[in-house]
Amino acid sequence: MVHGLKRYSLPWWLIMAGMTGSLGTASAFTLWWFELLLNWQAVLLALFVIIAGDLLAALGLAMIAPTRVNLHPGERREPVGEVESGFGGQSHGRIRVHGERWRARLRDGSLSLHPGQRVRVTGREGLELLVSPVEERTTR
Repeated sequence: MVHGLKRYSLPWWLIMAGMTGSLGTASAFTLWWFELLLNWQAVLLALFVIIAGDLLAALGLAMIAPTRVNLHPGERREPVGEVESGFGGQSHGRIRVHGERWRARLRDGSLSLHPGQRVRVTGREGLELLVSPVEERTTR
C-alpha cells in the first residue's frame, strides 16, 4: 500500500485526472496523425480506449490503496473506531476507523451514541459497518 494515498482523496483524483488527460491527448494525437479526427468510428474507438484506461487506472489505484477494515470469518480482533456523526436517536451514522470514514449501523438500535464515542466494529454488510459501543472502563 502506498502510504498517504486514500481512495477518493485529492491525490487519487489528481492521478485519475492525469491518466484521463494523458489518454485523451494520446488518442487525439493518434487520430490527428492518421487524419481520422473527424471519423466517428475512430473517435468512438478513442473514447473506448480512454474509458478502458480509466477503469484500469482505478482498479490499479484500488489495489495500492485498499481499505484497511477487513473482516474475515473467524477474525479475532475487532477494529475500534470513533463516532463522527449521526446515531442521535437513530441507528445509522458515520464513524472513523483506521483513518477511514464509514457508514455504520448500530447492532442494537435502542442505544444512542454521541460524536467522539468509541465503537467496536462487529461486522460488515456491503459498505456499511455494524458497530456496538465500547464499554468505557472507569478507574477508581
